[in-house]
Amino acid sequence: MVAVGAPRLRDTESEGEAMRECHTRRSTRQRSDEGRQEGMALLIVVLVLILISAMAVAAINHAGEESAGGRRTKTAMDALFGASAGIEFSRVRIAVGNLIPFSIPLDGGVQVESRRRSDTTPQPIVPLGTTGLASENMINVGEAIGITTEMYRVNATAETNAGAIAEVEAKVSYVGPGSGNGSTAGGGY
Repeated sequence: MVAVGAPRLRDTESEGEAMRECHTRRSTRQRSDEGRQEGMALLIVVLVLILISAMAVAAINHAGEESAGGRRTKTAMDALFGASAGIEFSRVRIAVGNLIPFSIPLDGGVQVESRRRSDTTPQPIVPLGTTGLASENMINVGEAIGITTEMYRVNATAETNAGAIAEVEAKVSYVGPGSGNGSTAGGGY
């Protein structure tokens, strides 16, 4: 006979199996939850790496664009300074009466010519004469005997090896003694 309060062997075995099955389901569920968490962590890490990589590529592209912009600015400034140097060179030539076309190379691969940008060959410095100075917005303070004031139109175009082109056009007045061709010593601008 079996006592009333004592567990039966069969019940004990089935309870043990039930507990083992429950424990197995619980540990499987825990492993499944842990796997999901690990998968989410991996996904987040991959997304963060993609974001950092995109930011690095954007920074590299931006640096390249800034560098190219700096080169373009330097090239344009080289051309502008070259054209301005051409105007100064023209002033020296006017002072000695040399109005012929010029083409001179400067340092840094800049070529300066006495021409407009639209011209293909160097042009001579153009004398505008000694009249009409008031119309050129110049102050006329009077003239001394034997002093002439001459006006010249000077065009200087500079081109760099990189392809930048600058053109400067100036009207130069030359005040000098003598025959009016600016060739006598002692003249000035």
